Amino acid sequence: MILAARFNVDFIFLSETKCSVKSLAPFFSRKGFKNSTGYDAIANKGGMFLCWSDRVVVDVIVVSPNIIRCNITLVDGASYYLACVYGSPYISSREEVWTMIGNLMQSHKGSYILIGDFNQLESIDQKLGGREVINENKSAILFSPNTPARFVRLMSQPIQVKSSKELGIYLGCPIDVDGRTSTKFNYLLERIQKKISSWKFVSLNQPGKLVLINGILVAIAHHILSLYWCPRRITSKINSLINKFWWCSNTTYKGICWRKKEVLFMHKSEGGLGLKDVASINKSLLMKQSWRFYCNPSLLASKIFKAKYGNDPITLGITGKKIVVGSWAAKILVRAAASFKHHIGRRIGSGDSVSIVQDIWVSNRKIQFRHLEEMQGITKVSDLMTSDRRWNAELGMVLWAIWSHRNDIIFRDVSTDPTSVMTAVQIHVTRWQKATDLVSSHIGERQIEFGKSRPMLLWRLGEISGNQFSSVCVDAACKRRKKKDDTQWEAAVAWALEMMDQQHIQGAVRVFASSPNQAEALAVLIALKKIPPDIPNVVIKSDSSVTISALKCPSKVELETRNIITDIHREAGKRAFVLCIKVDRLNVNKAHLLAVKARKSN
Repeated sequence: MILAARFNVDFIFLSETKCSVKSLAPFFSRKGFKNSTGYDAIANKGGMFLCWSDRVVVDVIVVSPNIIRCNITLVDGASYYLACVYGSPYISSREEVWTMIGNLMQSHKGSYILIGDFNQLESIDQKLGGREVINENKSAILFSPNTPARFVRLMSQPIQVKSSKELGIYLGCPIDVDGRTSTKFNYLLERIQKKISSWKFVSLNQPGKLVLINGILVAIAHHILSLYWCPRRITSKINSLINKFWWCSNTTYKGICWRKKEVLFMHKSEGGLGLKDVASINKSLLMKQSWRFYCNPSLLASKIFKAKYGNDPITLGITGKKIVVGSWAAKILVRAAASFKHHIGRRIGSGDSVSIVQDIWVSNRKIQFRHLEEMQGITKVSDLMTSDRRWNAELGMVLWAIWSHRNDIIFRDVSTDPTSVMTAVQIHVTRWQKATDLVSSHIGERQIEFGKSRPMLLWRLGEISGNQFSSVCVDAACKRRKKKDDTQWEAAVAWALEMMDQQHIQGAVRVFASSPNQAEALAVLIALKKIPPDIPNVVIKSDSSVTISALKCPSKVELETRNIITDIHREAGKRAFVLCIKVDRLNVNKAHLLAVKARKSN
């Protein structure tokens, strides 16, 4: 506006205003240009604005997105034709604008003025900045490690670009990671160390440190952990920094570690503090990427991976196949899937796509046969099923009887006898039917063993209501205190639900008991309280015969345990059916391990 006032300007034209005419008119009106016209910008794109002073007379003819046409009459009476042009930024629309300009010049025979931004170049030299050149500050040339230094200098001089030994970092992630060195991840340690040092003079309690560790320190490395398999040296040092920060805010001092590092990183339900383990998070995030490929085969990345490596990362990992020639990113996805293969269950379904020999479907390894020729015609899991998708028990019995008779022929010099094979098949089928009847009856008063039976120790209350059952195993771990004058037992009780849909209901708690029998009774009582009340039928498995005998006859136990037995009867009366059964130690091993861990945690 200073120039307009100095040179006595009567017209001002603005192109590509990116705003409306009403927003510009008040400003120019205060500067003396009280008359204006123009075309509003659309979605902050384009826009034109033309204003003039009172010294001239302007007759606006047409206002369009690209041209403003008007007649101008100056103070001395001279008349001109004015066309203000804003050329289209799109190449496909430029021809239309130039056609309008050509028609204007042909239709008007008098004097005219043509001004504006035409968005047209006759040569690349007219572009701002000239021809495209290499940005020396943002560019680098990378040579192989075995390239001689003199060749590096000779080849870098013509393009005036500095040489580099690595590709650098893009979006906070190192580009040229190949898994052969851990130096690429050292900056993660520096960032975490710097963040911990910034909290040096902040007074924090333990819950506050827990939030900062899980919410900030571990989150700093999340984008790296989700892309690369971090070396063990890096994850160990990060965990060490977290451990030091937990026990002492100043990382220059080691502090006193009152608990083992494994206890700190253990889940809260298992008696730990719930600190995030960087190595475990690294595997989990990479497994999440692999699982995304497996669940979304229509993704472009999934199609490219499968076309190049033959299958998705999950299938390659659980089948034990490795990528020999491929990128480091592809190898770590398969490696992450392989680390979880013992925790991945495969749904058999119809069994048409599951191979008996090639796939892992029974245990954590493939089934091996000494003589595959004996499996002719039986290659898929579906061959072992009936038409109603049940296991073909008769087929399994026949194969087992043939195999047993074959061993008798080879090792015991028994002559071939098809009758003995059929007799063995009938015996096996009878045993299978007995086992099926036992399972279908849910609970039995006696345990049936093939050929003999023995009484089972159990206690039951109520009658079965419906088909919804909850089976839970309980156990207690006890140890007498070291003081001789103290007769208390230091104990912990644990419970673990065995139903797949209620797998999260498990835990352990430390208790004080006067005897191991009292601790076992407390385990049964606490398990009954932890099971949701909407489950009517409950089966409790315990390896303590004393507890079950006490439930059957409470008057024969000591007073301290008798009160607990009374509470168990009261809790059991709130449900339709409760059964407490004596089992072997192996059947309650999961609860036993939880109880031992809880007892040793303090």
